[in-house]
Amino acid sequence: RERAARSGNKTGPIYIFHGCRYKEHDFLDELLESASNVLRIETSRAYSRSDPGQDGKAESTDGPKTALVKKGYVQDLIAEQGKLVAQISRMVVTCTPVEDLG
Repeated sequence: RERAARSGNKTGPIYIFHGCRYKEHDFLDELLESASNVLRIETSRAYSRSDPGQDGKAESTDGPKTALVKKGYVQDLIAEQGKLVAQISRMVVTCTPVEDLG
């Protein structure tokens, strides 16, 4: 998608439902930094062990647009945004401990 977007082709938005235990361990912005300059990326984030601040109030960042941030689990984010999820034509789901990404 990034290659297509850089070539001038229109691409649809990418929705990422992301979760981790602690907000301070969230590495998603670093991973998406260069891609978010070209692609339309919207994230929803859940932190199971730390309070990210006011529920639903996303901090503005230079990276991807963050639509929703809350304390909880990814499955809760997906359930809350069920209408959006039902409209997504392609979906990839991964569940991997961060230790396994290296």
